[in-house]
Amino acid sequence: MTRKPLTPEERLKLCRQLGISGLDHVHRMVVEGKSRGAHWLLNLGLGARHLELFGYTAEGMERLGYDRRTLAQLGYAVQSAAPAPATVGGRSPAAGFSPAAPHDAPAGRGPEQLRRLIAAGLRASELHSQGYTIHDCKRLGLSAMELAQLNFPIEALATVCTAAELRRANFGARDLRTFFSGSELKQAGFRADEMRMAGFSVRDLLNLGYNENHIRTAGYSTNELLREGLTTTTRKLY
Repeated sequence: MTRKPLTPEERLKLCRQLGISGLDHVHRMVVEGKSRGAHWLLNLGLGARHLELFGYTAEGMERLGYDRRTLAQLGYAVQSAAPAPATVGGRSPAAGFSPAAPHDAPAGRGPEQLRRLIAAGLRASELHSQGYTIHDCKRLGLSAMELAQLNFPIEALATVCTAAELRRANFGARDLRTFFSGSELKQAGFRADEMRMAGFSVRDLLNLGYNENHIRTAGYSTNELLREGLTTTTRKLY
């Protein structure tokens, strides 16, 4: 059964129940939890059940760098991972929440109210204080550029936008490498020279299927090219 997303008021109420100051604080803890581990988040009451209600899907958590074993420990239903505990703190882990599900906010607190707040100049932290998340803004149809202009951090943008969308919003391969694979960046249209500046090696680009001539002209040193069997002279394509 698909779990409906919380209304803005319900999210703020849940923050108070968990002893968390607001949605900004939730996001900071989620980012920090990547290095601290599942048990740290669980001790804060942030298992899958609550994280999904805040809008953090398993896919979004993976974008933030969480592996499937950690997601399973948090209670997410993921494949190819160790089984998750049946309960967390006496609560059964929930699954199946979709950030694209209909928003059942009461009158005056739904999408139209969010549109008015954005038009009034409120930015990410202020929208969070009103109980709205980046998922709500994405559901309005805002582009990656518009979300970035609302001052949502790259860590949040990467949970709801593709690499191609973020490239169109002027994020570079270096900005996105932490959140997307090399193949995703290539599919997004990043050139060989942009991949080099993001830290990808000649071998990386060969494995990703970049054209050898494009690799030769990407700015790698002669030694780097020769080490992988490439000369510095481009070849004529017939």
